[in-house]
Amino acid sequence: MTNLLRINNLCVNYSRSGVKKSILKGVSVSVNSGEIVGLIGESGSGKTTLIDSFLGIIKFRGAEVSFSDMIFDGMEEKALLHKRAVSYIPQDPAVSFDPLKNINFNFCEIIKLKYGSLPKSKIDTMISESLVKAHLNPEKRLLHSFPHELSGGMKQRILLALALVTFPKLIIADEPTSNLDVLIARKLAERFSELREAEGISFLLATHNIALVKLICSRVYVLFKGEIVEQGESKAVFNEPKHPYTKLLLNGANAGEAEVFSFFERE
Repeated sequence: MTNLLRINNLCVNYSRSGVKKSILKGVSVSVNSGEIVGLIGESGSGKTTLIDSFLGIIKFRGAEVSFSDMIFDGMEEKALLHKRAVSYIPQDPAVSFDPLKNINFNFCEIIKLKYGSLPKSKIDTMISESLVKAHLNPEKRLLHSFPHELSGGMKQRILLALALVTFPKLIIADEPTSNLDVLIARKLAERFSELREAEGISFLLATHNIALVKLICSRVYVLFKGEIVEQGESKAVFNEPKHPYTKLLLNGANAGEAEVFSFFERE
């Protein structure tokens, strides 16, 4: 596989009242073309900080970060997003939309941001195609709906369609199933796999959902207190975990995880 994303030795610190605290401590992560990679760890482990650093939302120094043939130093805010190669699915669909704007407006804003001015017919085609890829009906009623009129599962699938509308090489998803019930979460996971196979899209999934990672990820990184404590092929890590923290996660550190885990394995 061709290496698509590579982050080497990423450190993020902040100071408060003269006290320096490390959030990420020399983290290295890679994603190959056409690969789904999981980044697991409990809340506060540093998953979102890592994503924000790569996207340029949080500035950093010293790390080597490359995407395809581009290398950047973290000072170019959202540089990769403007290159159209990377899309991002945020953690909470409930707060990811402007409540005063309809769904069509959100699509048009993203297309305008990344492509500038395009003919309306072209925009309509791009929106329609992205909705179909997300298994949504590109009907006017949906596009004219406001966020509060849609279920959480529907909003999450629209976030996927928004990510697809600019034809990305990589989609980064931050806790994509955290607000979904098990059935909808499984359907979303299956759609990620279908898009990888049909479109060649790579995914980096930051999640505490072990079941999701086991179902669709070829490799996994375990993040604990800002450090990668274990990594490797998903089957190897899950079948023979080496680090005590990984073992804790697999033993069902989150309430109810064992039930969800068994559900994802039924078929």
